[in-house]
Amino acid sequence: MTENAETAVHHPGTAAAWRRMVRVRWAWLAGELLVWAGTVGFGAVTGRRSVIPFAVMFTVAALIVVPVTVTLIVSARRAGRVLRAYPWQEQPCVFRRQGRDVLVVLMPERGYEVPLRPSPLRVDPSGGHGDALESMWFAGDLRFGGVVSPPGGHRVVRVTRPNAAKAARARRGASPTADALAERVGLISGGKPRSL
Repeated sequence: MTENAETAVHHPGTAAAWRRMVRVRWAWLAGELLVWAGTVGFGAVTGRRSVIPFAVMFTVAALIVVPVTVTLIVSARRAGRVLRAYPWQEQPCVFRRQGRDVLVVLMPERGYEVPLRPSPLRVDPSGGHGDALESMWFAGDLRFGGVVSPPGGHRVVRVTRPNAAKAARARRGASPTADALAERVGLISGGKPRSL
């Protein structure tokens, strides 16, 4: 995909925040695998029976944690594709709690609200400043989701629509070019909105 000079990734704070997010998630994966391999390797080399319970415990933990971390890496890469394809747009917003989620509700025009949920992790997109923020930066397609950040682009969070059926209905009347771009960056797959 070619990068446009006006895309969000060209903002210095955004580029640094996205690279930091990717590096941290790869470091998590490396750490998880090193702890698992070290425990299993230590048990195999020393032949100590007392290490076997730890090796089993770390193997079970790795079977759960590693796929979650890989999902986070895939999500970060998808956020990068969005940032390379769409420009930042400042949008008025409010924050709402919905169960355990903090939704950012963008209001691109009077009487029209677009609720967005952080994905795949439940994080506060405002960085704890929700009541103080009156707007957020958004890069993506309002019908499906994208990436949000507090003004300045220094904290990127991937977001999706919490109601996929409503997002699918919003597709009607959209230009084929907008749909093709959303498909190319991974906001939709096979014409259906992605939740991760």
